Amino acid sequence: MKRLTISILFLLTIIFSLYSETIKVGYVNYHGYQEGLENEYKTGFGYEYLQKLSYYTGWEFQYVYGSFSELLDKISNNEIDIMGNVSYTEERANKMSFSAVEQGLETFYFYVLSENANLVKLDLSILNGKRVGVNAGSYQKHFLKNGVKIMI
Repeated sequence: MKRLTISILFLLTIIFSLYSETIKVGYVNYHGYQEGLENEYKTGFGYEYLQKLSYYTGWEFQYVYGSFSELLDKISNNEIDIMGNVSYTEERANKMSFSAVEQGLETFYFYVLSENANLVKLDLSILNGKRVGVNAGSYQKHFLKNGVKIMI
């Protein structure tokens, strides 16, 4: 009986390994979201989200490390399979698929010197003609350029 049980477990292990899928995941080392590079301890909401996804799907992850823009190019070129923390835009939706359920909610804040405190009021038109620093190619830049008339 013990021999039969071991044989069945061995057979099941082989069958499940044939059907397990390795998924290439774009992994941006981003403070508080997902931290830790190759061969380092990983932590953060994004990492825990991936672990839960792996649990439900049976997928094994191969992490591909890089900057956000590098990995966005890789997913557009089909070099990686999934990537988290990507804001939805119509342009991106033309190149890739987005899940039906959001991964989370992101909030953007303006930081200003205390003498410019009037710039952080709810009326964004107050930013018209002001210089605002944002990352090149970011969703925030797209939002600001299309939502408010400002100089970037």
